[in-house]
Amino acid sequence: QCLEAGMDDYLTKPLRLPNVREVLLRFLSHRIQSQVEAPSQAKDDRGEGGVWRKDMLMENIGGDESLLSEIVEAFLEDMPPIVDELSVFLREGEFEQVERKSHQIGGSAANLGGEEVSRLAYSLEKEARERRGETCQQLLDELTDAFQKLEDEMRRTTRNETA
Repeated sequence: QCLEAGMDDYLTKPLRLPNVREVLLRFLSHRIQSQVEAPSQAKDDRGEGGVWRKDMLMENIGGDESLLSEIVEAFLEDMPPIVDELSVFLREGEFEQVERKSHQIGGSAANLGGEEVSRLAYSLEKEARERRGETCQQLLDELTDAFQKLEDEMRRTTRNETA
């Protein structure tokens, strides 16, 4: 009965922030992914280069600045090593790993409003599935640049708000 009602996840007590964050991001990913696939034409709160849909993330977390900082901090801690791994996997021809890691990056970026990073990661995932090495390398270069811009924008924005 609970599953039929859509209750297919839970948290046990005592609540721990990493567990809450994981479930929250998993829960929001479905909602946010649909927004990334069909972005709104409405004016949003993007940084100078339109790199980060911070407004979307803030809406999804109820405007909680503290949670925003925690989520962004976790993302910026977890993602750079994964982006770096892509180069190694691609160089070694491990397309399944490129596909898997690209999917992980795309989902995480979508959860946080990083539309360009998400789009490029999903394109890389698709090309890795087709084993198109040259195209994968071009997309990886673009993804690396886009991720750096997203990281810079997130750090700049969250630093300004906590100052």
